[in-house]
Amino acid sequence: MRGRSATCTVIDFGLPVAVALASGAALPAASAGSVLQRSVQALELQHLSTYGGSYTGVVVTGTQALASRGRVLEVFDVADPVAPQLVGTSAQLPAAAEVEAAGPGVAYLVERNYSAPDVDDHYDQLYVVDVHDAGAPVLAGTLRLPRRALHDVLPVGALLYGAGSTEGIVRIDASDPDQPVLEQVLDLGMAVSGLVAYGGRLLAAATDADYSGWLVVLQPLGALHPIETARIRTGGTSGKVAVSGHHAFVESLQPTPDGANEGATILVDLADPAAPRIVGRLPITGVRDFAVTPDRVFALDAPHGVRD
Repeated sequence: MRGRSATCTVIDFGLPVAVALASGAALPAASAGSVLQRSVQALELQHLSTYGGSYTGVVVTGTQALASRGRVLEVFDVADPVAPQLVGTSAQLPAAAEVEAAGPGVAYLVERNYSAPDVDDHYDQLYVVDVHDAGAPVLAGTLRLPRRALHDVLPVGALLYGAGSTEGIVRIDASDPDQPVLEQVLDLGMAVSGLVAYGGRLLAAATDADYSGWLVVLQPLGALHPIETARIRTGGTSGKVAVSGHHAFVESLQPTPDGANEGATILVDLADPAAPRIVGRLPITGVRDFAVTPDRVFALDAPHGVRD
């Protein structure tokens, strides 16, 4: 999650062969065979507790929550979610950074520095923080990459994949936290905005030079040279992507009859990964983050979309 004002939409999978939008909005018509259900159910969420102030990101692993605030990373014990306990705080990092993901004993934070007048001087900086000792998280290593090379971050074991709006997909070897190494740049010929793992495959939400959005399927996950096995056009400019069960959710812009665009999240059936198919759309736009549970997808909606 990011720190600015936003709303959260919940997509509920609790009904048989159905996807219901738990926000009170009606669903547009879906294609034949769609798993979308038109009825909408309200989901009651219970506020358990609040801790701290302006956090820019949080990642939960087991009973541990890693939260970024300004130039520090804080580690919380959330075994009792009603009473989260602060366990440790890192020393000041070189710059403010947002926690994006976690691997075995490490947290990955990203500084996106776009303040320089010349866009060529903009960059993304990866910070790897060692959290093996939760009471004393410590900065281990850093890696500077071009602007928007880490638009989205996906950890896979000791590897870290980054979605790059100009760099394609970057693959980082983070097996040595002290010295993360850029291992490969996979050029899809498109700007990549979101990444997610699915059944031993890597899914990438991408946008081509004509501003058409795509969901690209690559396999095997973790390979140095993965092979593209399928792709499907999802509409206009793509944003984030998430997977629940055998469905992918791709946030995108969709053309309207009057020549304008409207935001939507496209639902893609991946039951046959070699032949993905679109089965519906949800009126969710500007997704900054997705979070997935076994029967629900949570979408954090940004007020101004996913692109600057």
